[in-house]
Amino acid sequence: MPASLYRVSFIGDDGHARVTEDIHARTDDEAIEQAQFRLDDMEVLTLADVWLNSERIAILTCQQGLRAQRYAAA
Repeated sequence: MPASLYRVSFIGDDGHARVTEDIHARTDDEAIEQAQFRLDDMEVLTLADVWLNSERIAILTCQQGLRAQRYAAA
């Protein structure tokens, strides 16, 4: 299975996107895992919004040193 290109927006506590990254992953779960790892490593960002094309895959949250938690996509 070839890798797909996912877009992840990392959002600050003010609700504005601070960083947008492309992630190459074979599955949604793999993309979410990569985004979660990056979010956990970023101290000032609180959300990661994970997209594949025009479909939201997941919203991840992280607050003050807590591991990111996955919320169902809207």
